[in-house]
Amino acid sequence: MGELGSGHSNRYVFSGKIKCGECGASFVSRKKYNKDGTFCRRWSCRTATNEGRRHIDAQGNEVGCNVGRLLRDDVAMDILKKTLRSLSMDTDWLIHNVTDLALGAIWLDTQKGKIRRRCWSAKLPKSEKKRRRPGRLLF
Repeated sequence: MGELGSGHSNRYVFSGKIKCGECGASFVSRKKYNKDGTFCRRWSCRTATNEGRRHIDAQGNEVGCNVGRLLRDDVAMDILKKTLRSLSMDTDWLIHNVTDLALGAIWLDTQKGKIRRRCWSAKLPKSEKKRRRPGRLLF
């Protein structure tokens, strides 16, 4: 599953991440089967896949997309790898920020634990009183 509310699954690496330059829709994954039974995954514009080339529908609306390009999964992965290799990262900055995020998450979790303990500490005496009521033994 993708991030909550994102509308994209994480089933495939590029789900929701490749956008059409013509209409802005996300690219969707489709399998292309070869004659020998093997297949390759291809990405294409969702609008072009669902509605075809740009045209006027029965209601007079312009629908469809003229992007006729398909992107093979292996080519998309090669592009991603080359792009990532070309990025220069400041590793000290990255380590510092990831460490800060982790410490912040740990601190928040401990604070939530303290709040939960205080909440339960306040509820325990009330539940003890209910448990000791004489009529309580019948139920």
